Amino acid sequence: MAAAAGDVLGRMPADASRTPEGPRMDRTRSIIDSDLERIARDPVPWDRLEGAIVLVTGATGLVGSYLVEALVARRAPAHRRTKVVVLARSPSRAAARFAHLDARHVRVVEHRLDAPLALEGRADYVVHAGAPAQPTAFAADPVGTYVPNVVGTHHLLEWAADRGVARFAFVSSGAANGAVPLERGPYDEDVYGPLDPLDPYACYAESKRMGEAACMAWHRQTGLETVVARLGHTYGPGLARSDARSFAEFVYCAVDGRDIVLRTAGEARRPFCYLTDAVTGLLTTLVAGAAGRAYFVVNDAAACSILELAQLVARLSPAPGISVRTLDAPPGGARGVHPAGDRELAMPVAARLRALGWAPHVGLAEGFARTVAAHLGG
Repeated sequence: MAAAAGDVLGRMPADASRTPEGPRMDRTRSIIDSDLERIARDPVPWDRLEGAIVLVTGATGLVGSYLVEALVARRAPAHRRTKVVVLARSPSRAAARFAHLDARHVRVVEHRLDAPLALEGRADYVVHAGAPAQPTAFAADPVGTYVPNVVGTHHLLEWAADRGVARFAFVSSGAANGAVPLERGPYDEDVYGPLDPLDPYACYAESKRMGEAACMAWHRQTGLETVVARLGHTYGPGLARSDARSFAEFVYCAVDGRDIVLRTAGEARRPFCYLTDAVTGLLTTLVAGAAGRAYFVVNDAAACSILELAQLVARLSPAPGISVRTLDAPPGGARGVHPAGDRELAMPVAARLRALGWAPHVGLAEGFARTVAAHLGG
């Protein structure tokens, strides 16, 4: 790709990762590096990515940042290395996040997703992960939540079709399936429930549905190969303190040595997917998924109730004596709270993605132990 105005390129000296935070940064970097090695060993069809140019939005987010690092870190002959173009609303933030990467293999370009993409050159793949995924963002900025999923997706699809992109992956969410009845039990990508467009959080779920519909429209009308990756509850190094999702709150309670206080009985069951498995699932969907289809990227083998997860994370805290309780329970225990046990509740399953050769490898205990360790002192 030809250079464009607004590009930010840079490479950090080898010892520049040593900040005043020292040991914490070294520990976090060590965990991330071992995660990247695990991703590189995964049987993703890497040959289809060698020598390719991948354009990524949302690259400073939880999943996007791991994706960029994984693509750049994987070893290949110099002329076969994957190159990544990062579209960023804040190029300085993106450049700082990836400053340790070789500028020959990653390029940051300033772009706002509410505007058409005026970028010269070409790309082989596009991964659109650039949209808020935290409930606090839905409430505070509903317009900024739906625009990247709807307007941004349209602009990117338009550019991809014009430039002959081979594959376009839209990072969606299980929220697009709507309110699936609990009695439905395990369900696949073709099962849907209702969505209330007037719900305060509809800006997220409805815009994910519209983004998926846009991908299918461009595929059917222009032949552009589009796929949809519906991520579930994804966690790992990089969770923000401002993230109001329960599992993120649990991690920071463990890091700070605070009791975990549940707002509900904690019976809801969810599948939790560690970042390495989410990235390999996303890459598998990108290069091997059938055009015009959606794939759940969830670890359905790592499901538990919110209460069970809270108890697990409390045990992982380096601070002794952390308890799990409900808002109306005294310190020392969660009285009146009963886990869902083995009840059959609505749960997305990743059978379609597994059929492509993908399999998750990180269980709850290992994944949350790594997540807690990466955030200690942060």
